[in-house]
Amino acid sequence: MDRRFIRRAMRAQRRVLSASQRTQYAFDLLRNLRTQVWYLRAQCIAAYLSSDGEINLAPVMLDARNRNKVTTLPRVGEQRGKMQFIPWQPGAPLVENRYAILEPPAGKVRPLFAHSIILMPLVAFDAQGNRIGMGGGYYDRLLNSTALKGQRPLLVGVGYDFQELESIEPESWDVPLDAVVTNREVIGISGRLQAPAEFSD
Repeated sequence: MDRRFIRRAMRAQRRVLSASQRTQYAFDLLRNLRTQVWYLRAQCIAAYLSSDGEINLAPVMLDARNRNKVTTLPRVGEQRGKMQFIPWQPGAPLVENRYAILEPPAGKVRPLFAHSIILMPLVAFDAQGNRIGMGGGYYDRLLNSTALKGQRPLLVGVGYDFQELESIEPESWDVPLDAVVTNREVIGISGRLQAPAEFSD
């Protein structure tokens, strides 16, 4: 199936969710995430600010703060095609980027290898760990770059249960997910789902 068609269909489906559904699904996702030892023991988690109907990670970020975890958000700034993760806490300042998405202002970059978990937005996924994103390729470029040294963080896709497809044909540059967490379940995929190592700042 054509990826452009999948993106249009899935984005349309998530946009029609009501505000109450979005809120409920966001807390359902957090409930499922909190059943996982790799989340509970994680020291640094990369999240994102939802846009275009994506599942909302605000409850996850508040939970992470209450558990004294470091949380980062992606920043693309003015560098086209490049992305970095900046530490951020709920309530801290945000700026709008070229895509009209809020992100942290320029600041100290948290290296990719210093994360325990990367929570990755998606448009669609399958149970084999294949993911379709928005098409910008920011996550794939970052994960395939030399910025990733040492232990790789767990790559965890997050989304709605209706975004699951039976099968997705991966592209050569796609990096497979270790797990997917939705409002309905946790899908463990790789053998790397032991509790991640602890990192220091």
